[in-house]
Formats: sequence, C-alpha cells, structure tokens
Amino acid sequence: MMIETKRRGAATDTVLGKPLYSGTLDFEAIGRAGLSVIQSELAANSVGNAQIAANAVRTGELYIDGDIDFSEAGSRQACKGINGLYYSNTKSTSSPHILVNAGNLVLREAVDKASLTLDETGVVLTNGGYNATLAISSGADIVLTPGTGNTEAVTGVFKYVGAQVFNGNAPNGGWANLDLSSYVGSRRAVVFFRLENNGADSAGYRFRPDGSSFDPELTSVGDYPGLFSTRCDPAREDNFVMCYTSTGGVVEWECTDVAQSTEVWLLFYIA
Repeated sequence: MMIETKRRGAATDTVLGKPLYSGTLDFEAIGRAGLSVIQSELAANSVGNAQIAANAVRTGELYIDGDIDFSEAGSRQACKGINGLYYSNTKSTSSPHILVNAGNLVLREAVDKASLTLDETGVVLTNGGYNATLAISSGADIVLTPGTGNTEAVTGVFKYVGAQVFNGNAPNGGWANLDLSSYVGSRRAVVFFRLENNGADSAGYRFRPDGSSFDPELTSVGDYPGLFSTRCDPAREDNFVMCYTSTGGVVEWECTDVAQSTEVWLLFYIA
C-alpha cells in the first residue's frame, strides 16, 4: 500500500511515495486527502496471509458479522481453549448450546431440557428434567454392535408390524418362499407370525429360513409342534409361530396336511 504524506519541518514540502512496511503512522502528518487514500485501500483490500504477526491481535470481545473460515488450501485449523458454543449471543443456556468441560462434552437443548452427554468413561444419555422419551430416528438401519467383552449385548430392535403377509391356500407337498423383505428389509431377522386356519380340516404349518435344510418334524397329527411349527384346528382357529429369515429377508413354509385356506400375519420382528 502506498501512503501519501507530507514531511513536516522542511522548508519545502516533499511528497513521499515509499511503501509502508513497518513503524508507526504519525496521523498529524497526514492530511485529509491522505486519510481518504488509506480508508479506500483498507475498504477495497483484505488483509492477506501472514500479514498479521502471531499474537498481534488480542481483545476481550470480537464481533464478526459473517462466517469464520478456519481452512486454507484444503487444510483444517483448530479452535483452542473454548469451553462452549452458544446459539445465544449472551452465552445463555436457555437456548441450544454445547459445553466443553474437562472430561465430558454436553450437547443440550436448554437447561432442564433434552441433552446428550459424552463422558470420558463412555457414552451417557441424559435428559435433565425434561423426562421425555429418547427417540433415535434413522433413514436406514440402526446397528448396535457389542464389544468383544460383552457378546450378550442387545443387537436388535423390536418392531411391531401387524400386517397380513399371506391369504390363500397354504402351500402343500413342498416348501414355498414367503418374502418378508418389504417389511424387515433384505437381512436376517427374527419374525413372529399369527396363523389362522380358515379351512374345514386341522392343519399343521412349519417354517424355516430360505435356503435352509432344517426340517421341523410336523408331518402327522401325532407330531408335536415346536418353535418353528404349529398346528391349527379348522374354522378360523389361530395359533402362533416364530422363525428367522434368510439374509435376504425370506422364509420358507408349508402346510403338512391337506392345503387349507390360511391367513398369515406378521405381528413383529427383531432385527
């Protein structure tokens, strides 16, 4: 930037046209015309890279009417020494805020409202005095993976369906596929059925994962139903059975007696 000044104390005024790199400005030696030049330069040109020395700017408060960009040439910079981020411009905790404490990070809607605390000992979910139901929503699967030290951790979610997935004559004389992927997804899931026999005779039903060679014994009236099989009396008698699907969300099933008009309802699944 070229600073135009006039030298004081000289017999004849001399105009300086030298670049200003260091030192201080003597504003008494700069006329209004020179100040307008400085103002114009500062308004039209931003401060470039490395033109402010380290620790050169220090103030109690800094008001910025715009975004702050900590990136340069694809790299990312750190923001150090903070203890919170606040939606309010007064650091009020009555609106959403993030607290950065020694040992935990708190994401909170407001005081006594829903909050999420990430603690150094693990993840702790809290909701203050709000006492609302904790809801986790996802556009895809929510996967809970247990650690190697706790293989009995819950890894599935109970989902109620209550939908009719078959209505007609049950397959007889061989296994037939029942595709449940539109309900449980293309994955393995534990499914719980209600079967209703609308036929005139008693009927036995058995299920297995698609592609499985498992053969639940239920081929005669004297066989006892198990977890994957059940027997229903005629005239709208119903019963319940559980099974698990293949990785594609499909089961196989058949009626082991004369084919009967049957309704199959998927009550719920766990996946």
